[in-house]
Amino acid sequence: MAIVRLSGPRAEAILAQVVRRARGEGVWESHRLYVGQAFSATDQLLDEVLAVLMKGPRSYTREDVGEIHCHGGLVVPGLVLDSCVSRGARLATPGEFTLRAFLSGRIDLGQAESVLALIQAGSAGAARLAAEGLQGALSKQVASLRKELLEWMAFWEAEFDFGDEVPRMTGGQVAGRLSRARDALQCLLAGALEGRASGEGLLTVLVGPPNAGKSTLWNLLLGEERALVTAHPGTTRDLLERPVHFGGHCLRLVDSAGLRPGGGPIERLGMNRCRQVVGQAEMLVVVLDSSLPWPRGLELLSEASRRVPTVVVLNKRDLPQRLGVRDLEDRLHCDAVVPTCLLRPEEATSVRAALLEAATRAGAGRAAGALSVNHRQWQALVRAREHLESLENGLQEGMPWDCLAVDLRLAVSVLGEITGENVTDEVLEQVFSTFCLGK
Repeated sequence: MAIVRLSGPRAEAILAQVVRRARGEGVWESHRLYVGQAFSATDQLLDEVLAVLMKGPRSYTREDVGEIHCHGGLVVPGLVLDSCVSRGARLATPGEFTLRAFLSGRIDLGQAESVLALIQAGSAGAARLAAEGLQGALSKQVASLRKELLEWMAFWEAEFDFGDEVPRMTGGQVAGRLSRARDALQCLLAGALEGRASGEGLLTVLVGPPNAGKSTLWNLLLGEERALVTAHPGTTRDLLERPVHFGGHCLRLVDSAGLRPGGGPIERLGMNRCRQVVGQAEMLVVVLDSSLPWPRGLELLSEASRRVPTVVVLNKRDLPQRLGVRDLEDRLHCDAVVPTCLLRPEEATSVRAALLEAATRAGAGRAAGALSVNHRQWQALVRAREHLESLENGLQEGMPWDCLAVDLRLAVSVLGEITGENVTDEVLEQVFSTFCLGK
C-alpha cells in the first residue's frame, strides 16, 4: 500500500475531485475511512482506494488533511499523485508536513526533530528514545529550565527598570538560582550523552586467547569476511569495529587482539588496546578454545564479567574437550555459555540468541534519563552551559549585575533554539531539508 497525503485549505476539495466514493456524494465526515475509486484529471480510472479526511485542528498539521490509500508499486502512487497535482496541489518539500505541524504549534522544534530521529533509528533503543522525544522528553526539560532562567531575568530587568521600588535579589538568592540551573543543565547533558551512546549501539567486545575463534565469530555475525582468519596466533593485532543489527538491537562489535603472555612488540600493543576497550565495554563475548585448558592472560576478564553482561562461547566442541562450564565458574561471571563449533555457520544461531538476551539486559542497564539529542541540540546545550559558566565567573569577580544579565539572556536564547522559540528561518530550512518528502 501507499499513501498520498494532502494538507492545506484545499485538501478536502481536491480529495473530493480525485476520489469518487462507492456510496455516492455527500459531506465528507472527518476521520471516517471511505471506500472509493481514484480518477485522473481526464476521468481515467486509476485504482480502488480508501480515503479519509481529517479536519483541522485534529490532524498532524492542524490543517485539513486528506489521505488516499492506494496500492503500492512504482506506477499507481505516482498516477494518484499526478491527479492531485493536476487539480491544484503541489509537491511537498522535504519535511514540510512536520514543518507545518511546528509552525501551527502542534509540536515544538525538538519534537519535530524527534520525528526524523525516529525514522532514522538504527536500533530498538534509539527508536524508543526518539519516540520519547516526540512526546517531549527533551523539550519539557529544556522548557522548564528556560522558564526558570526567564523568571530570573525578569527579576533582574525589574531591578534595572524600577530600582529601589523592587526588592533586590541577594547574593545567596542569585547563587541558589545559578546552582539549580547548572544542575538541571548538567542533567540534560548527561542524558544527552547517554542517549548518543544508545544511538551508536552497545559496545560489544570479542575477547579471548589467540586462535580461539574470535575473528571467525566476528565474520559469522557480520555475514561477511571482514577479519583475516589463520591458524597462526596473533593474526589480529588491532581493534576492528563494525555495527551489527539483529533483534532490534545495534551492537558496535569489536574484534580484538588475542590475550596471552609474551608476544612481539606489535602484538603487545594490540593486547594493550584490547585491555583498554574491555574497560569501556558494555557487553563482553569471551571466545575460548574448549579443546585446551584454561588459558593464561585473561585475569582482567574476571572483574569485567561482573560489571557487564558476558557471553562465553566455548568453540571447537568437535575436538576432544578439556574446558567445560565448571572450569569457568570460579573465573568468570557468565550470563550464558554456548558450546559450539564456529566452523559450522549454522551453529552461530545459538550464539546470536545468547547475544540477544545479553543485549536486552545491557540495554536495560543504561541510565533511565537518556535523551535523544542530535548534533544541533547538543551544541545548543553546550553553549548554554558556557554562558552559565561565564555568569558564574562574573559573579565571583564581582561584575555588575547588568553585565551578568547578558550571559543570562544568551543562555535563555540558546535554549530557545532547541524548542524553537528563538530560531531563524535559515535554521528551520537546514533542519527540515534533511527530512524525507513524505514527512
